[in-house]
Amino acid sequence: MPLFPSPNTMKNAASVKRILQRCTTLHLVDAAKTVLFYYILLKYVVRTLRHVKARGVTTSMKEVHSWISRVRHKQLAARNN
Repeated sequence: MPLFPSPNTMKNAASVKRILQRCTTLHLVDAAKTVLFYYILLKYVVRTLRHVKARGVTTSMKEVHSWISRVRHKQLAARNN
């Protein structure tokens, strides 16, 4: 093995270093996206549980049913026009 690395070896080492830095950055971005997704999901779950606790299960189910019916009715009306 030579005492001093060749320029090609140094170039390859630099490109490997850049690739590793990019992979680390991509991993951090993916981790941040995952954390954000779970935060939003948890926020909606807590909001839904508070709503059900305040209004009751039966009333909440009736509200969900009426909301789905209204949305579906609008979709069917838009499709027929």
